Amino acid sequence: MPQAALADTIFFLHGESAAVTDSISRYVGARGAETQNLTRLEDLRMADDAEGVLVVHYSGAAGLAEKLPAIKKKNPLLRVLVLHEFVERGRVDSSLLAHIDHMLEKPFTRAALEKALAQFSFFPLTGKNIFLFAPGIDTSETKLLGRLGANVITRLPDSGKKLPLELAVLSPEAINTEFRDLLAAFRAAYADVPCFMLYDAQAPGVLDAGILNEIAYLVQKPVSRAALRQKLLAYFEQPQQDRRKNPRKKGISQVWISAFNLELGTTELFESPFLIDISQSGLSFQTYVDYAENQLMAIWVVSEEAPDKILDLRGHIRWKKTDPAPEGGYGKAFKYGVEFIRHDSEEYLNFARMIAMH
Repeated sequence: MPQAALADTIFFLHGESAAVTDSISRYVGARGAETQNLTRLEDLRMADDAEGVLVVHYSGAAGLAEKLPAIKKKNPLLRVLVLHEFVERGRVDSSLLAHIDHMLEKPFTRAALEKALAQFSFFPLTGKNIFLFAPGIDTSETKLLGRLGANVITRLPDSGKKLPLELAVLSPEAINTEFRDLLAAFRAAYADVPCFMLYDAQAPGVLDAGILNEIAYLVQKPVSRAALRQKLLAYFEQPQQDRRKNPRKKGISQVWISAFNLELGTTELFESPFLIDISQSGLSFQTYVDYAENQLMAIWVVSEEAPDKILDLRGHIRWKKTDPAPEGGYGKAFKYGVEFIRHDSEEYLNFARMIAMH
């Protein structure tokens, strides 16, 4: 591995002998990593701006089978490397296997450790050209994309020159003239490159239909580094075609969908899906994103009459169907039916009136 290949990575060490712990600490430390020795697994605390790897000895960690699933649920991006003895081969609790990223039998060589760490893909976006608009110096978006190995481009080339861009990440401080001009210039040169927008509802300016029409995916701020990392990697692991289509209902300009995370009290990744139908009671749509039945969804509706106003509705997924992968497609497509939560809020009543008028 190159020097500093593990920069911004914290290795949590637990349950191993002092000699092995010291050896691993020296090895990863020479490659830029930080190490923390954990007396108890419950003491593990991942930093929002760093990668995390738990190195744990199978027989040296009391209650590992009970504790590890909870730790992984709390820290879904944590990688887990389990060290075990020769005599423990084939005896690892089967319930643990789903929560372990790699197992390494002792005694092991440096080459074996290096091979194990290589499985964790610390630079999963190596070779990906990503345009980033995030005003400021050394922003969190810049650090994250760089840490993932992407080639980050912050300035569009001179007229006539085009780069092989795969994604644009837009994180404006305000929806102002500067941002609108930048988006128009980007679209003029890169009409087919998907845009991933980070949107702060408290920032100055209005998010309207004109901007949403140029965006493929949207995440509302504040968003943690871990959550943003997960959403970006999900995009590249299964690129999702732009499935947007004008709704069948006259008077509606756009519809956007996102799962709503009840634990965090916030939306996840907004997409503008292939809309099949929409009514006062609900809507049906097709997408490549896999949602769960009964999942609470946030639905944004933009009308033709008021393109600068978003009607923010809620609903639950009531049915789900899986379609075979289309020829030349990226994977399974899903069809969903969402039932709106009907209430007397101004937003839902405005939506109901809009549907009734058309």
